[in-house]
This record gives sequence, structure tokens and C-alpha cells, in this order.
Amino acid sequence: MNIIQRIKRSLRRFLMRRLLKSVNRRRRVVDYASAEKIALLFGFDREEDPRTAAALVKQLKDDGKEINALGFVNAAQVPEEVSVSEHTQLCCKKDFSWLLKPKRGFLKEFANREYDILIDLSSQQAYPMKFMAARSGAHFKTGAAHPDTNDVFDLIMQVEEDCPAAELARHIIHYLKIIKTKNTDA
Repeated sequence: MNIIQRIKRSLRRFLMRRLLKSVNRRRRVVDYASAEKIALLFGFDREEDPRTAAALVKQLKDDGKEINALGFVNAAQVPEEVSVSEHTQLCCKKDFSWLLKPKRGFLKEFANREYDILIDLSSQQAYPMKFMAARSGAHFKTGAAHPDTNDVFDLIMQVEEDCPAAELARHIIHYLKIIKTKNTDA
């Protein structure tokens, strides 16, 4: 890792810690059965990521969940040929400041909305999605383990770094269904 990469990583860590201190949220364990509103974050890093997100959105809708999905295209602009479902919005690099603060209204609205569960399927290279996860006031957050973002999540999935989003989604949904809270019928 060269010096510039180390500086960028240190700056991201500093900004993440600062952001996490400023976010006010009611943290609580939420199981799949009692969750009504779910936020989904995903990237377009791999070819299968949009298909995985679309399949998960469909599964959650079929299970009666209200779902909002946010995808990140790691480019200056979202290509016109990219299409997504009605419950999904896309953002790109220009939608964030150099400090990774959202510039566009729909991103601020996404972060300020109250969700029961936030599911992050984005890769570690999708830094804006990690900052959106940190910014969110979701009661229960889950995503893949990584030293830079472990403080963001309440339920951390230990998976390989190159784990496909579909496998990560399968693990997350599996464990969310296993969790039982006082309000859930066993």
C-alpha cells in the first residue's frame, strides 16, 4: 500500500468515526418477521450485483416488506442504459462531495428516513455506500465485515472479500430470519 492509499484510508476512517458519533439513531435488534421498512444498499462493481439487488428487492416485496434500494455506480455519471426497478434509485460519484457527503436531495432523504433494517451488499470499494450506511438512522444495520466499517453494522457477516453479493444476501436473510425478539412469535 503506497503512501497516498494510506492517507486516503486514514482520512476515510477519521471521517467515518466522526460521522458515526454524529448520527442519532435508536439502535435495537429487529428480526425479519417484525421488520416493515428495509433499506438496501448495493454497488455495480460486479456484473451480477444489479441482478442480485433486483432479486432481493422482489423477495422482500413478496414478503410484504416496504423496500427502498440505493445503488452506487462507480462512475462520474449513471449510464443511461442502466435500468432498475421502481423501488431502486441510483447514484454516482458526482452525487457526493469529496468528504462523501450526499449532495442530492434523494440521498439525504434516504439517509434521514427511518428503517427497521438496513442491508448493505456493496463491496468495500463502494465507499459512498459505506458512508450512507453510517449516515442512516436505521434501527438495525447489517453488512460484510471489514476493519474500516465494522462500527457501522450491528450484525456483521464474516465472508471472503470476493464473496458474491448473492451469497452475502442469502447469509444476511438467513440470519435475520433466525433472530427472534420479544415481539416475535416463536
